[in-house]
Amino acid sequence: LSPVTNLTATATVVFSANTYPHLALSYAGTIDDLQANVPSQMALTRMLQSGGHISGTFNAMHINGAYTGFIDASKHIYFTVAGGKNQAPLSFIGSLRNDGVLTGTFCEIDQDGQCASNGVFGLWNVTPNASSKG
Repeated sequence: LSPVTNLTATATVVFSANTYPHLALSYAGTIDDLQANVPSQMALTRMLQSGGHISGTFNAMHINGAYTGFIDASKHIYFTVAGGKNQAPLSFIGSLRNDGVLTGTFCEIDQDGQCASNGVFGLWNVTPNASSKG
């Protein structure tokens, strides 16, 4: 009989800290203001992405303004739409689904960055525009 040799295998897993999902240049869909029970159209356009940082133009609920935010490697997205004259900023939190759809919740935020108890809030869901997949 020959002696038994113990073999050891080593596996190495490499994770890249800069693996951010790539977003389309524009999205369109719906936003539902649950406080007023009013659905409307929503668009995210002129999307610029640098790593996880995103910015562009938001259009919905009579607001046409800039947004800035972040998408992480786990496909969680966070962005804020700047407030305007007599309008508080809006905070959006959501995720990028495997089919490319962005979906989540939003709320009006106060000066401390918290959801305002008497502000607008709701759900949003946008799909990449076919001509903008970059």
